[in-house]
Amino acid sequence: MRNFFKKDGRIYEFEPDGSQDHLITDGMIRLTEDEVFLHLNPVLTQTEKRLQMPFLKPADFEIKLYQEGKYELVKDYIDTHASLPVQIAYNRATYYNRTDPFILVIMNDLNITDDEMDAIWESELKF
Repeated sequence: MRNFFKKDGRIYEFEPDGSQDHLITDGMIRLTEDEVFLHLNPVLTQTEKRLQMPFLKPADFEIKLYQEGKYELVKDYIDTHASLPVQIAYNRATYYNRTDPFILVIMNDLNITDDEMDAIWESELKF
C-alpha cells in the first residue's frame, strides 16, 4: 500500500516500509483509498481531454466530417469564406489536432459546438 499524506493542500508520499515515518509531522492526514486513487488518476478537464485526443490525418478528418453531415459546410467555408491563414493551415496540414487554433476558428465561424466537434473527433471511421 502506498503511503500518502496531505497537509496544507499538498500531498506527500513516504516509503511504505516505515523508513521515512520520522518525516510524517503533526497535522499530516493519511489519504483514504479513494483520495489516493484520485491523486494517481485525476479527473481530466474537457480541455485536458481534448489535448489528449489523437491527431487526425486530413483524409480521416474529412471522412468523419462527411459521416457527421458537415463535410460540405466546412469545405464551402474553407474555399469561400475562411481567412487565408485558416485556408493555408487547413489545406497544408499533415495532421489535425483537436485544439489547433484553426479548428477553433472553423468551429466558431460555423457555430459548431465543442460537443459536436468532440463527437466528430471520437467517431469511428466507416468506409
